[in-house]
Amino acid sequence: MSANLENCNKVLREKGKPYPRTCKVCGLFETCSLDIKNDAQQELCLQRDNSLEEVFKLVRDEVERAVTNWPPFNSAHEGYAIILEEVDELWDEVKLNESNRDLQNMKTEAIQVAATAIKFVMSI
Repeated sequence: MSANLENCNKVLREKGKPYPRTCKVCGLFETCSLDIKNDAQQELCLQRDNSLEEVFKLVRDEVERAVTNWPPFNSAHEGYAIILEEVDELWDEVKLNESNRDLQNMKTEAIQVAATAIKFVMSI
């Protein structure tokens, strides 16, 4: 782990954010591309694209879209099958070589997995 990313993670833990997320500067668990020299740069490094509130909003929006556009699942088996289909689509994104991954597609698929699981809970 680079010294910069280690420093970024240390500051995150101190701020009560113990889990590194996709950082606008560091990237996800990658070597920091910025030599952090001052507080302003460090603060930029700590701005996360995937805050919990943002993720919850994206999942909620997807749940609302799914509930509006499709009826409740007819059975637990159907709900499971749809969740599995969404997980398979996420897996297709995950198993791509990291240099070929589209992080936005992967994020979208993960949000759809979460939303489908919530819809399952709402349907049973």
